Amino acid sequence: MKMKISKKKAYVIALLAIVAITAGIYTRHYYRQHEMLEVEIKPFKTGNGWGYNVMVDKKIYIHQETIPAFAGNQSFKSEEDAIKTGNLVIKKMIAGNLLPALSAEEVMGLGIRPTQSP
Repeated sequence: MKMKISKKKAYVIALLAIVAITAGIYTRHYYRQHEMLEVEIKPFKTGNGWGYNVMVDKKIYIHQETIPAFAGNQSFKSEEDAIKTGNLVIKKMIAGNLLPALSAEEVMGLGIRPTQSP
């Protein structure tokens, strides 16, 4: 037995399906847009001093063993210096730089000085 659906009913069913799909896509997009990621700095001891990891949702996003923008492989002198620099990196990430780079001036602006000449 074949069932026949009028054109009007077919259009209504198609319209309802389109509305439902559109609502689902919008809802998914809305909630993804408002998800918050957990971002934190985890300092760690190196052979010569300190470094830091930028953690995003408990996964390492950036692993930094040396002071960025300074010549050579200079570790941070203190845990506090590593944390201050990591926090600046996070601020840049929040501002939209997903892979932020720091200049020597920015690092020195935190009170961090190279042990060797830059």
